[in-house]
Amino acid sequence: MNASISMAEMTEERALTSKVSSEPLKRLKDSVYAALETYSNIHRGSGHKSMVSTYLYYHARSIVLDHLKLRKSRYQVIFCNLRMADKLRAILNPDS
Repeated sequence: MNASISMAEMTEERALTSKVSSEPLKRLKDSVYAALETYSNIHRGSGHKSMVSTYLYYHARSIVLDHLKLRKSRYQVIFCNLRMADKLRAILNPDS
């Protein structure tokens, strides 16, 4: 059995892998842009944008807690950038 792989086969495999991995990223990007079009603070009134943002927050929260197998009644999810996460971690765990 010949174990060597031709450059054409490697290029074809990379193209297929790239296509497969880029489709979910494109869907993610499209979803983020769609959410940003209606972004508002959550729990800030009964306006359409606030209601959409609140719904999206709770949906994302549910996905995260389900993935981590954590109880929704006990845990909260905070979405923020890395810098803010570090600041929050320092406040919540000053000894670490």
